[in-house]
Amino acid sequence: MTKLKISILKRIKYWLKYNTPYRDIERWIAFRTYDKYNVIKIPSLSPNYYDKDTIILHGMMDLLVEFVEVEMPAWYFYDLRQNLTLLGGIKWKIQHLFRQPRSREFGIQALRNMKENMQQSEVDRYVDDCVAIYTWWKDVRPNRKEPEELSGLNEFYKDHPRWRITKCLKDLEQLVTGIGSYHENFTEEDDKILGELCQETDRIENEQLQEDNEMLHRLIEIRIFMWT
Repeated sequence: MTKLKISILKRIKYWLKYNTPYRDIERWIAFRTYDKYNVIKIPSLSPNYYDKDTIILHGMMDLLVEFVEVEMPAWYFYDLRQNLTLLGGIKWKIQHLFRQPRSREFGIQALRNMKENMQQSEVDRYVDDCVAIYTWWKDVRPNRKEPEELSGLNEFYKDHPRWRITKCLKDLEQLVTGIGSYHENFTEEDDKILGELCQETDRIENEQLQEDNEMLHRLIEIRIFMWT
């Protein structure tokens, strides 16, 4: 196909897009099928029941992941898409109906390019925070150990198998009679150690919760920049 024919086809496409209902029809279909902007997908949560505190954290962080891995690479390759032929553009759109390309590498590179091109202190802070929150969510938090493991509570239970048996029996007893104690089988030393481990578990849990909240607040601070 000659350059002249390509140029004519592009002009026809442009005219159809901005002078006919074609654009509105295309968007109406897209926003109800493969580009549902009113739906938040949370791939970091497997199908299950979750309270709203968990949904808020994972939902907001996964939006950041989508912004970095999907929207920023798309912006990075914008010029490439602009230079596609009419048929190439149709092929690209069809491919995106079934698979949304993701790239951590190109997303972060696009953010760094933005920082270099704009050279504004506010943009520098935004890019740095965006990358920091993203890498924390993807690399640091998934490897964070549970409070029970860090405090030694899990290890305590492994060393006290009789407690697990007693607990099951007492669960049944409490269900039937409404009385009973989980720790009737414990020595005073066991009770003391368990109390200290539970306190340490609570402290670590609150510390991790504070870390989650701090990152969520940082994300809120850069929200105004998250558009492409």
